[in-house]
Amino acid sequence: MNQNNQQGITLLLTIVVISLGLTVVLGLANIFLNELIIARSANDATIAFYAADAGIEHALLVERQGAGLAPCGASPCYSSPPLTNGATFEYYVTDNAGTRLVKAVGSFSETNRALEISYPAP
Repeated sequence: MNQNNQQGITLLLTIVVISLGLTVVLGLANIFLNELIIARSANDATIAFYAADAGIEHALLVERQGAGLAPCGASPCYSSPPLTNGATFEYYVTDNAGTRLVKAVGSFSETNRALEISYPAP
């Protein structure tokens, strides 16, 4: 009868050890999955930021080439086709008291980033 009691304790200990091991593994898997999501989000944000930068550069190129940037109000002055990496940008131009404000919004995946510049209106 003593041996039957020991076999029950052994089974119980085995279940407890396996449960603890499974808890640790699932906890680590959750941490790694969250880190992967954060890394992907940071990558998307970087691509969207550089798309916004491309929008600012495009607006400045149009300004430098003499085509001029006309204020466009609430709708974008220019919306890009998809870039080679799939990102897009659009920019808005406003003039206020002799100062030109250009705001570019870059988009990639579900992430948007914006940049603004201001300079004296030509």
